[in-house]
Amino acid sequence: MENMKSKPILRRLVFHAQVTGDCTYFDCKRLPLILENETPGSVPISLPISNCNVVLFGENGTDQGEIIVGGHCIAAGYFCYPYLMPLELVELPPDNYGGCPNSMCRVQCYFKTGDLAKKLLSGDLVFIGRKDRTIKVNGQRFAVDEIENTFREHPDVVDAAVICRKVEEEIILFEAHLVTKNGDIEGETLKSSIRSWIQSKLPQTMIPPHIFFARSLPLTSSGKVDYWSLAGSIYSSGRDVDNVEENSLDSRIQLIKRFVCEILPCLYA
Repeated sequence: MENMKSKPILRRLVFHAQVTGDCTYFDCKRLPLILENETPGSVPISLPISNCNVVLFGENGTDQGEIIVGGHCIAAGYFCYPYLMPLELVELPPDNYGGCPNSMCRVQCYFKTGDLAKKLLSGDLVFIGRKDRTIKVNGQRFAVDEIENTFREHPDVVDAAVICRKVEEEIILFEAHLVTKNGDIEGETLKSSIRSWIQSKLPQTMIPPHIFFARSLPLTSSGKVDYWSLAGSIYSSGRDVDNVEENSLDSRIQLIKRFVCEILPCLYA
């Protein structure tokens, strides 16, 4: 927040441990403009700050891939562990460095964050998942987190968790666990409706063949989804889902509210 005497300005800053400060920022007043053209699954992490070179590096061109960071913002190494180097020498294709005449733009050391992102029509970056939560089906690689974010966009879904496990390149487990507004754990009609809806949003290879409803999702001691518990059995807690306030406000406003809650969770605790 800044300029508290007049109108507060809300910005999101993103950093990594191997970066000596923030590396991207997003001015949240631009969010309504972005929502006019597309609906990101979460708050954009947006654009690089000065002296940071933030690039999407992946198999599918420059619009989606792993976030790698270079430039003066990168740390020299780990304290007391000089033999550990967080950087890798990366050679970028011409599309990634924008035809920069300086060869240093093309080949330099980057920190590979392990975070996956895609580029919006506005040019902003939005986080879609972790590299270690990706799966390749029929030659197409996608992030499991992106499937979860898409399920959460459904008006009747409060939360979602997708689990996937492969053995010798064969998928033996691929299912979605959803928490609904009314806390229903049966609801075959709703399940069918959600399946039809998700088919209009994602390619068939990204849609889990099995969908389960749960009153809530199991959490680890750090408050994150416990995917191991979900993989072990269909999880159904005795806790009721918090009542979701019925609101007639425009869905775009509801989406902005959810994004603000992501940035400032302490205000809604």
